Amino acid sequence: MTIFVLLILVSGCNSNDQNHSLRGTYVSKDLPRITMVFDQEDDNKFYYYDHDLPENQRVDKGNYSKKSNSNYVIKNTNFKETEITFKQDGFTVTINGNKYYFQQISSLPTIQK
Repeated sequence: MTIFVLLILVSGCNSNDQNHSLRGTYVSKDLPRITMVFDQEDDNKFYYYDHDLPENQRVDKGNYSKKSNSNYVIKNTNFKETEITFKQDGFTVTINGNKYYFQQISSLPTIQK
């Protein structure tokens, strides 16, 4: 019985069933000056940072919501009800008519002041 319980615990630790929650800080290698941040702890706040814009326009805040298991909707002035599909450690989003992949660089939301 002890071996059976131990096997269940070990197999659970090695499971490929990763947490598919959209949270943390994401960047795209194709858009290195843009950062997208998702903060579940702060009422699902969404931050879009574009460091090429003047300082007073760099941040576009909004919200995001979970639509289904791995689908989310992001909303701010740049993204009006834009649906994204989160897979393992990133997502693809369309910006100015082009698709970009954003990969998680931290599970913590890096909020810039």
